[in-house]
Amino acid sequence: MDILTHENLWGYKKRLQFIRQQLQARFGARPAASVHILDVGCGNGSMLTIPLAHLGYAVTGLDPDGRSIRKARELAGTLPVSFFCATLSSFDPPRRFDGVLCAEVLEHLEEPEGFLHAAAARLAPGGLLIVSVPNGYGPFEIESTIYYGLRLDRLVARLHRWLGRQPPAEEIASTENIACRHRQFFTSARLRRLFAACGLRVIARGTASLFCGPFSAHTLGHWPRLFAWNARVSDFLPACLQSAWYFALEKIP
Repeated sequence: MDILTHENLWGYKKRLQFIRQQLQARFGARPAASVHILDVGCGNGSMLTIPLAHLGYAVTGLDPDGRSIRKARELAGTLPVSFFCATLSSFDPPRRFDGVLCAEVLEHLEEPEGFLHAAAARLAPGGLLIVSVPNGYGPFEIESTIYYGLRLDRLVARLHRWLGRQPPAEEIASTENIACRHRQFFTSARLRRLFAACGLRVIARGTASLFCGPFSAHTLGHWPRLFAWNARVSDFLPACLQSAWYFALEKIP
């Protein structure tokens, strides 16, 4: 799947475009191959690490899930990209990075502040930290709470088996570790306080899509022509109605 030209329900093309724009704004005068990026919580690499490597960046993917890393290496093939099965705290790279990415990671952590401090410590001088986080009280979380709280996932699975068809899903799931649930539910204000406590300043902000929860997957998921609209309309809505947010951050001097 080429997510540079095809959007999905989760707005992953839009997220990649945001990251690419921020990297170009900060490092555009340099050859892409000289820009070193660390993708923390890369999953199987299909949605960020590998596409960024295709764009010419020097990318390293990091994830604690062995299945995801094995899949990432398989998907990358002969691309010049490195994958490591490790946590950020145990990872001791020989260099610091121009860009550190944390895409849909903070919500899975018990101590997101310590993680952000560690991520910022991996930045080279003038580096960029890019974070994407679900709106903890937005459309995705509301859909997921109702869907899984009422055990509708089991009902839907039975219905699809009875109909003899597979439920709609991403062409390539972004991780093999699908059992990892959210532990943090952020508001925009809480995130800004968290960034400030970690000595980070927001220099750019973006949004993901509007509808992207399990109900949406079983309805809008059948209409790929609506994916681009679903991602675009989020830009015109208040923060409380956006499913996720993107932040480009730099260290406060």
